[in-house]
Amino acid sequence: MKIIVTGATGFVGKNLIPYLIKNITESEIIPLSIRYGDSITTCANIYIHLAGKAHDTMNISEDSIYYEANYLLTKSLFDKFLEDEDASCFIYMSSIKAIAENPRNVLVNEDYREDIISIYGRSKRMAEEYILSRLTSKKRVFILRPCMIHGPGNKGNFNLLYKFISTGFPWPFASFNATRSFCSIQNLCFVIEQLIISDKLSSTTLNIADNLPIETNNLIRQIGDSLNRDVIFLYLPRVLIRVIARIGDYLNFAFNSKSLAKLTEDFIVDSSRMQVLLGKQLPVDSVDGINTTLKSFKM
Repeated sequence: MKIIVTGATGFVGKNLIPYLIKNITESEIIPLSIRYGDSITTCANIYIHLAGKAHDTMNISEDSIYYEANYLLTKSLFDKFLEDEDASCFIYMSSIKAIAENPRNVLVNEDYREDIISIYGRSKRMAEEYILSRLTSKKRVFILRPCMIHGPGNKGNFNLLYKFISTGFPWPFASFNATRSFCSIQNLCFVIEQLIISDKLSSTTLNIADNLPIETNNLIRQIGDSLNRDVIFLYLPRVLIRVIARIGDYLNFAFNSKSLAKLTEDFIVDSSRMQVLLGKQLPVDSVDGINTTLKSFKM
């Protein structure tokens, strides 16, 4: 079995390829480095498309970069997959941000929709819509929407949160105590493996998340425990914090209403369709997955 993996040098790719080599016997993994406009000549049985432009927290990337990397690149690779007579399964790594950016008191299932503002989310949705418009009964296609992915080698927002707590500063947002879903890289790799080996599964779109969401204050305590430190929680008035965030909007500071929302609003993902489809429990529960990531930060 030949398996193409694009985005092999990214965070997910670096974890997924060793996992597949270990768990899928008699397979040949083909890391593929491609950009929009490249000629794709490699053929395979399984296409796993991870490559793309990740969300830019600094908001300095041009819209055209997202359009080319997340939409046009996906379009060209999917067209190649449809033309490849040996290909039977296409797995596209989308994002929960393709359908949700600021859900308020709503459980985000696969049918949920927001008017997406960010070019990252819009480019991912465009890619999804193109794939869905060209589905065929002869080939299996899976669109995966993971929420915040974490694990060894992670350098995203979770890492920044860990660094903040490690400074010893009090946690100033305890009065919000949002509940958020996370996705362990071990669970994501497991889901991809199951989709590959279970050839009776039909094409579908799946939200990917760990078994239970986690309250932010509990997450902060878990980080403190990993650092052998008692975290001080500040229960400041929410109104005061929101006023400070609005001042940040006006003065163009890093802490503003947008960053406050990411830190303090609920974002709960419904992954029950995934669990029913696989018919198996995920190998890592929410708390253990977080602990694995935290231990990796010390290495």
